[in-house]
Amino acid sequence: MANDKIEEISSMEGEYQWLLQEEVHRVLKELKEMLHECGKRFRTQATENTIGSIKAEKFVLQSANGSDHVRGIITLQGDRISKADLTLRLQRSASQILKTSIREDIPWRLQQVQDAGNHLQTAVERVSMKDVDYEFQSGEEVSQLMDEVMCSLHHGRQCLLNPSKETLPDIYRNKSTRSLSPQLPPEAMINFFIHCNKLVMVAYYIHQIPPSRSTQHHRPQPILTHPKQSNIFEVGAARFEVTAQYLVESVVPWLSETLMYFTVALQTCQELKNKIEVFASYQEDKQDN
Repeated sequence: MANDKIEEISSMEGEYQWLLQEEVHRVLKELKEMLHECGKRFRTQATENTIGSIKAEKFVLQSANGSDHVRGIITLQGDRISKADLTLRLQRSASQILKTSIREDIPWRLQQVQDAGNHLQTAVERVSMKDVDYEFQSGEEVSQLMDEVMCSLHHGRQCLLNPSKETLPDIYRNKSTRSLSPQLPPEAMINFFIHCNKLVMVAYYIHQIPPSRSTQHHRPQPILTHPKQSNIFEVGAARFEVTAQYLVESVVPWLSETLMYFTVALQTCQELKNKIEVFASYQEDKQDN
């Protein structure tokens, strides 16, 4: 019995050392390759990617309910809408159609994609900190590294899953609208954002509330996504009411792939942590006995 116990301890110690010296580096290599593939769509200051090396793709923005109040054909290149042709049916006249474009020399930046890319780059840097010759000294060291990588991956994934929370005044003052040619009339404003694997554009129709109706203070409201809702917002001393809004969207396949890479990478990190925890529990049991 004593010999069996010694052999069991020896076997567990051997597996633990193999895990620290071999398996951890195998997982880090797998993660590095996975995140490198994921990063091909992103442009960050820390990467060698230039905007010209990222594939430009054209998408048609359409309403889920078939409405033709807003339509658009856009060219997406990483975190930039590099070109777009947009059509809006103005509310003041059902027959009046406004056409505007996004200028190629002033692309519309998607902050969510840029932020996701920055978090991804941080994860890559953490995974690459230890070269293949580095010897991990403990399971705690590996778990801490995985926690740091998972934190960056989680934040990057959330950037794409959750639409940005601009208020209506933020959208009204958005400097990205300088990309539009011609500029929108005073009664219209637009915003782009990412929601999961979709690029979404919302068009708002607004009118300024006369001073006689501006007696009650209203706090700025977050972005609306339901076309039947309306709201009031303030910009300086002026107050505006959203009379209607229309949402159009398009599925972006590479966003689906990116979310998959984020998810699989998170699962890979967690699986390694789980293996470490098995040996940590064994070490605690051995000390108790």
